[in-house]
Amino acid sequence: MWAAIVIIISYFNFGFSKNTFANKFKPVHGEEVVEGIYKFDFPFLADKRTLEYTIRSFENKHPELEINYLYTGPNELNTKKKTHMLLYVFTEEKPTEAN
Repeated sequence: MWAAIVIIISYFNFGFSKNTFANKFKPVHGEEVVEGIYKFDFPFLADKRTLEYTIRSFENKHPELEINYLYTGPNELNTKKKTHMLLYVFTEEKPTEAN
């Protein structure tokens, strides 16, 4: 009986991982919540690669902006409860070069 339950649960866990693992390599698309501040809602089990892809994609999409500050939350990310992350990117316009 217990073996059947373990097999069923394992099957669904592996299926979930197989279907969602590819999200780790896709950049997260953010939205501007206040002028110059963008919010990114990271998927479950996102890691530093997801963060790097996201920042690189944001810089490519917005070459006119300069990133000043990155804020992550919630504070629980520093504990063993790593299940979700929000990233706020604070930006400003890049200075234009005068000729």
